[in-house]
Amino acid sequence: MAGLEYVIRRLNWRRTHYGIVRMPGSVVIGALPSLEEAEDDRAHREAEVRARVANPFICGPNHASRSRLPEPIFCDWLRDAGIEPLQAGQKKPVNWVGWWEQARVRFTPQQPAHVWAGLDRVRFFEVITRPEGSVGYAVVRVDWEYNDNWMEPGTEGGTPIKVFRKWEKAEQHRRELEEKKRHDLGYSSAEDSADDRGARYETTRWTEEELWPLGSSPNGLHSEISTTFAYGGTAPFYEIVEVDLPSLHAGVSDE
Repeated sequence: MAGLEYVIRRLNWRRTHYGIVRMPGSVVIGALPSLEEAEDDRAHREAEVRARVANPFICGPNHASRSRLPEPIFCDWLRDAGIEPLQAGQKKPVNWVGWWEQARVRFTPQQPAHVWAGLDRVRFFEVITRPEGSVGYAVVRVDWEYNDNWMEPGTEGGTPIKVFRKWEKAEQHRRELEEKKRHDLGYSSAEDSADDRGARYETTRWTEEELWPLGSSPNGLHSEISTTFAYGGTAPFYEIVEVDLPSLHAGVSDE
């Protein structure tokens, strides 16, 4: 009987002209055999992104998009931790973005986490539970194509190499293939990011998956996502894609 796996998904937050909003969709970034491991992984990733976002109130266009607590109840929530919120005026809403910038300098080490907890709709990762083996993880070779200026990922989605039932096995195989490819290209390690030999690779899709829109944007908060390039030392040559196992008949590793 198949067991359960605990899947970590990155929620799809993106910049807009007024801040950061959650868009439809998510990306699976890992699957672990226990809920405790998955929650630890999610919490680590969540803390890292929160530090990059810095001000949680730039997430979402209004209070209702940030918290299920009505604003008066949210204010009481803050007072429970000794945090005094601003009072809404009769005609103007609370400027929570400005409030955070002024109030955080007086926060105790525990109080920022209390504010984030009350903003329960501002989450960047989640853990879901599903039957193990309900999907497979295909290691796919990125088919780079030269456009006379730089290398672009092919439009056909890449070439499947091998399908695994477990994420960690697929990730291990992907890493092994990446290391071999970089070695064949003459790069000393996967961290060889300073080497600019050879063609440039257009890597916007993968850079987005690393949540760069939540960090320092090259052209400021109001910019659109721009094209990002890498050289061979850091460009991805393999990736993992989820596939529906019931539609497969062969080639699936039991690992």
